[in-house]
Amino acid sequence: MKSIRKTILFLLVLLAILPFFNAKQSNFQQPDYKSLGFIKPINLPLRISGNFCEVRSNHFHSGIDFKTNGTIGHPIYAVADGYVSRIKISPYGYGKALYITHPNGFTTVYAHLSEFEDSLGAYVKREQYKNELFSVDIYPPKGKLMLTQGFEIAKSGNSGGSSGPHLHFEIRETESEMPVNPLLFKMGILDTIAPFITKLAIYTLNRKSGIINEKGTIKASSKKVLNVKKRAGRYFISNQKPLIVQGKIGFGISAYDKVNNSPNKLGVFSIELMVDDNKIYRIEKDRFSFYETRYVNAHIDYAQKIQSRRMIEKTFVMPGDKLSMYALLEKRGISNFKDNLVHDIQINVEDVHGNISIMNFKVKSTTDVMIFPKDTTRNKKMIYYNHHNEIKKNDLELYFPEFSFYESFFFSYNKCKAEYKNVYSDLHSLHNKVVPVHKYYDIKIRPTDLPLKYNDKALIGHINNYGRLVSEGGKWKNGFVQTKTRTFGQFVITIDTILPKVKPLNIYEGKNITNQKDIRFTIWDNFSGIDKFKAYLNEDWVLFEYDAKLKLLTYKVDKKLKKGLNTLRLIVSDEKANVKEVKYNLYKN
Repeated sequence: MKSIRKTILFLLVLLAILPFFNAKQSNFQQPDYKSLGFIKPINLPLRISGNFCEVRSNHFHSGIDFKTNGTIGHPIYAVADGYVSRIKISPYGYGKALYITHPNGFTTVYAHLSEFEDSLGAYVKREQYKNELFSVDIYPPKGKLMLTQGFEIAKSGNSGGSSGPHLHFEIRETESEMPVNPLLFKMGILDTIAPFITKLAIYTLNRKSGIINEKGTIKASSKKVLNVKKRAGRYFISNQKPLIVQGKIGFGISAYDKVNNSPNKLGVFSIELMVDDNKIYRIEKDRFSFYETRYVNAHIDYAQKIQSRRMIEKTFVMPGDKLSMYALLEKRGISNFKDNLVHDIQINVEDVHGNISIMNFKVKSTTDVMIFPKDTTRNKKMIYYNHHNEIKKNDLELYFPEFSFYESFFFSYNKCKAEYKNVYSDLHSLHNKVVPVHKYYDIKIRPTDLPLKYNDKALIGHINNYGRLVSEGGKWKNGFVQTKTRTFGQFVITIDTILPKVKPLNIYEGKNITNQKDIRFTIWDNFSGIDKFKAYLNEDWVLFEYDAKLKLLTYKVDKKLKKGLNTLRLIVSDEKANVKEVKYNLYKN
């Protein structure tokens, strides 16, 4: 009797908690976004060039990019009352960025700015001079820099990693710092256009799965990418005959969205997969954590991106994918076809404004015997995605933390003589560059014939897609040159002994610069990359702004340039401590 009572109690508890177990678990209570009263951050017609959660290199786009007519200097406004909670300046990434925390529980971010409002700019400049650094990350005390809605906080720009003038705008939940889709708020964007579907991908997901193509040939353990057409408002694949499949199969699509008054192709909001009228997968791009942004490489067909630059979003989930945006997930979105029936497949693609596109097609499941390829994994090491993994050889050591990968696989390795100049090891080929790596792993290579004098200049190089040797950084330690990386491919030990380059653009020795508004240099490094720079005017540190993409250093002439003779000294060093110093005598009337 006691056993029966325990069983009943267990079932009651299970029924009580089951509703809380779904693919998208969160304590976040979605507010009525449109009632929060945010105004536009820029006084221009809002034209979007980049959407929230679009697929970018190794990350999801965390905001909205607004066009600024291809120019900089447009006023940027606080969208609501609040206080400045962070100001960050970097030659990379967001460039000049301002964060405003609002009393409604959200923080807004304004990035790639050209300059801050005068009082904010003066505050930032004091911090830069205090720290003698261009790059700063400032957290002003709460309430120190209060702002009202509509206050002009900055000018639009092109700073940091921006590829053209625009405003990058984000809305984050203050407590969690999770970015939320700004288009869920009342942004005044007109959108009556449904998404466009361009490709369908079909994947076999194990060695016992297969696709039979038009010629009757079995394509086992592979994928098939098909063109998509539109007719009568619906999308379908060009081949009207059902695709013949067997075993565990997954699907994926290429799709994009558009809004009125903008030609740009944008990311879509949601994708839903239905098999025989049963919903088995849905992703909703409403919010995500920066912690999970690199899972974009699990969500997309990473190999297609690397090999053909084609962006396919999968409607199934890899075992190690911890992305939180999956709103519905049955058996990871994978279909196991093991009968002899025709199955109806439907994929629904929606934008944030409710415009929807639908694709329908059929697959024919078969139980006919398929001839699958031979197992070629003998003597290869299995890498488990949910464990840490180590590989040790005489001249190579690798350590992968747990969850460095999205699925388990057999690791491929070989080495050969490196046909590059100034290399001091064999060329080590680590697996395949089309396999994404989620976490940094340790790579140690033992050098061959590395002169002692070059120990401090040694680093690891990686062969990129163009066959060029690029730096992965690193240092010599305990007989190995070691670094951390998040990519597979070919690696070798090399050295960097060459000084950075410094070129003045608008000064020369002895020049009278009375009428100049700025002093500019280009700086660059041939391999390991620029590490830091310092500039001194009459032996006092002076602020040069750095735009890494343009390799540009700029000093805006101010009162620190005195009348008469001025001595400017610029010191630039790279990641291997190669230092270049230049000095100029300049005059001012």
